[in-house]
Amino acid sequence: MTTHTDPTPTYDVRRRLAVVAGSVIAAIVLWYFVFVFPYGIFWVKMAIATPILAAISLSQIRPRAEDFRAIRGRHILIGVGSAILLYGVFFLGNIVISWIIPGSHRMVASVYATGRALPHWAIALLLLFVTSPAEEIYWHRFVQRTLGDRFGRKAAFAATVGLYTLVHVVTLNPALMLAAFTAGLVWGYIYYREGTIIPTVISHALWATTIFVLLPVGS
Repeated sequence: MTTHTDPTPTYDVRRRLAVVAGSVIAAIVLWYFVFVFPYGIFWVKMAIATPILAAISLSQIRPRAEDFRAIRGRHILIGVGSAILLYGVFFLGNIVISWIIPGSHRMVASVYATGRALPHWAIALLLLFVTSPAEEIYWHRFVQRTLGDRFGRKAAFAATVGLYTLVHVVTLNPALMLAAFTAGLVWGYIYYREGTIIPTVISHALWATTIFVLLPVGS
C-alpha cells in the first residue's frame, strides 16, 4: 500500500480545502450543465466539464515525474480486475434495480441520449483519454487526497464517495445517483488502499468504455 508521507504545511491544506469546497460547488453547476441543460451533445459537454475540474486539481497539486514512475504491475491488474468486477455489478444491478425502480432503464437512457450524435469511436476516445482520467484527477488525486491530508484517509474516503454522489443529485435520477455511489465506492476504495490514481484511471476508463460503448448494460 502506498501512502503520502511528505509533510504538508497547514496553510497549504487549508488553501486546498477552500478550493475543494468551491470546486465541488462548481462541479454541481457543471453537472447540471452536462446532465440537465437540454441543449448540446452529452459527451461533448462532459469533455468540457471534466477537464475544467482536472485543471483546478492540477493547479493545486502539480504532477511530478515520480507520479508516472510509480506505476506497478499490480496497478494494472487492480485496474483491469476492478473494471471487470464493476461491470458485473452493474450488469446484475441493472436487473435488480428494474424490479425496485420501474422505468429505471428509461431514466438512465434519457441522460445519455444526446450522446448518440457522436460515433462510437469518438465516444470511446473521449472516455479513455479525456473524461475518465479527468474525473480521477479531480475526485481522487485532488479531493480525496486533500481531505485525507486534513481529516485522515478513512474520513476522506467516505466523504469523497458522498460528494461524488451528491453532485449527481442535480439529475433527480435515482438510478444514476445509485450508479455514482457504487462506482465512487469502488474507485475511492482503490485510491484509499493504493494512494495513486493509476489503477483508478485504468478501471474508470475501461469500465466506462465497456458499459457505454462496447457492451452497454440494458441495451
